[in-house]
Amino acid sequence: MFRHAINNEGDSPIERELLTLVAHIDAATQRMLTLIRTYDESGDWRGAGIASCAHWLAWKCGMTPATARERVRVARALGDLPKIDEAFSKGQLSYSKVRAMTRVATPDNEAKLVHYGEDRDCRPARGHLSWPADRRPGAPSRA
Repeated sequence: MFRHAINNEGDSPIERELLTLVAHIDAATQRMLTLIRTYDESGDWRGAGIASCAHWLAWKCGMTPATARERVRVARALGDLPKIDEAFSKGQLSYSKVRAMTRVATPDNEAKLVHYGEDRDCRPARGHLSWPADRRPGAPSRA
């Protein structure tokens, strides 16, 4: 289930427990982002003085405004990237990897990104992928 928590012969009990916990946290983060996307789409966050779902998250969940905006951006992106979302839900990808992937992922390249991300950090994938026009640095944000 959790690829980076697979029991390796050399892993100590504390290492196995730590890796398993990290995978559970990643899976819980995916669930949180799914709820954020659903809440954002519902508009239930709207209220007096609340400008956006990110504003609500900052206020109610104690996130910085920048963190809240980034969580909403990633949550929205995952709605269009089912392969990345599924791997994240299984604890096979960390939030850090998913966050980076959603900046460049498209339905056409997400399987390749998942492949690269499951076994190593994302830096090697950068040489194999180009930025889609709407996701290049400086392009308007989707969040």
